[in-house]
Amino acid sequence: MIMKYIIPILIISILKLPSFAQIGNYISSAKLKETLENEQLIYRMSQNGDSMGYTKAIYFVNNIEAGYKEEVSAIFSGKLMEEQINCVYDLQNDKFKSAESDITYAGNTFKFKGNWLDSNKIQVKVNSLDTLLIPDEHLERTFSIFILPRLIYNKDINVRYLQFNSMDLRFRQISASVDTSEKHISTKFGVKNCSVVSLKGGVAEQDIYVDKETSRIVRIVIPAMGWEYDLIDIRSN
Repeated sequence: MIMKYIIPILIISILKLPSFAQIGNYISSAKLKETLENEQLIYRMSQNGDSMGYTKAIYFVNNIEAGYKEEVSAIFSGKLMEEQINCVYDLQNDKFKSAESDITYAGNTFKFKGNWLDSNKIQVKVNSLDTLLIPDEHLERTFSIFILPRLIYNKDINVRYLQFNSMDLRFRQISASVDTSEKHISTKFGVKNCSVVSLKGGVAEQDIYVDKETSRIVRIVIPAMGWEYDLIDIRSN
């Protein structure tokens, strides 16, 4: 989300990356249809207790595709940042379809558009630049933060995967560990019994609290930055 990770010039060649444990067993069209609902989850963003703004997480699912849209309006270092993200999964072919992001911060604009082709290839356009990435099996970053935890929260597992970050076109090794022990979290909707999905190895390591009853993410904590996302509203699409 932070503009400092944007690089102005991209020189991309065929990427030869190491293989990690398969995560495909935990992601499927059937699982996405079963887990996701057409709804909007509104999060208050804060840093060290001070309000930064709001994130609107819009989940969508039908017989053709499922995914996640994000709308952010927040203040970082005294400057307004506005962000829109759209990540789409193809339910008919059980594969990623596309991802887009449009970010404005401190007078700068960043636009990304990626289309997932066969064999994990990604045709990307960043502002006016076009290129083709050829990575190993991976997860798009937004999907891995806002959807993956909802698919694996009820299993005591520890998996590794490659995460693709559209902000710098880099692939990072991530480990996702799930703690299903009793974690009672106070929320606007009462005390929730949550599992904690911890993501380590990315741009920012984070702990994601998933309500065991609804599979909704009720809190995200990024300790190194003092950031916290707290669920404050639920709306139908």
